[in-house]
Amino acid sequence: MIRNTMNRWITTAACLLALSSLPASIFGQAEKSKAASAQIAAPKYSETISYDWSAYRVIVEFHRLSPNASWTVIIRDSWPALDQSEERGKTWGGAASRCTREQCLAVIDEAFKRFETDKPGNRVTSLTMDMQIDGSLWGEVLGAARETLSGMRGRNPGGPFFPDEVIKNVLRVGENSATIEELKALLAGHHLAFKNFGFAQPPTLRGTLAGRRWSEIARLPDAGIGVPPVIDVDLY
Repeated sequence: MIRNTMNRWITTAACLLALSSLPASIFGQAEKSKAASAQIAAPKYSETISYDWSAYRVIVEFHRLSPNASWTVIIRDSWPALDQSEERGKTWGGAASRCTREQCLAVIDEAFKRFETDKPGNRVTSLTMDMQIDGSLWGEVLGAARETLSGMRGRNPGGPFFPDEVIKNVLRVGENSATIEELKALLAGHHLAFKNFGFAQPPTLRGTLAGRRWSEIARLPDAGIGVPPVIDVDLY
């Protein structure tokens, strides 16, 4: 019993002697490492308010990147169009739209009313919208694409881009559509006006149509669109 106790004393004394012989810098480095591990980078701020109309599969999102920044409003399909485009055999004919013009405008109006209640006095300075959301607008977009393609000679050389003539005609028809005119009037009721109508994303061309005649692509139900266009508007 006495021998075991003496052995423990000897072992403990040896450990203390070993620790005392270590340089002080090692303990300093350990403390610094512990302090460094406690430091974290500042978080990246963003804020989103989302209103989801599941009956139409439409989401209206208000988004900003800093507490004092203005907001962007995004009107989109609840199943993102880019994800849908990866579905095998996906086409974007007239049935791709989610609601009528009246329903679409009612959704946007209600979203702005709710946002103004939730964030009184906050500014919205831009709007983007999937063009296939509204059935009337989408029909006009498809018609404009078909009309332009049907008058073109030659074949599609491949790649994701429509000819410039198609993009320009789709943009012109979209900007002058009844849906956009009514949307302007609706937003005027919320003290907002349109400026700089354009594409956040132009329509893309399905890659599987390489080598096909433009006139042949014009006869497709979706005019060969791979991902629908997204309009972008500044608001003031």
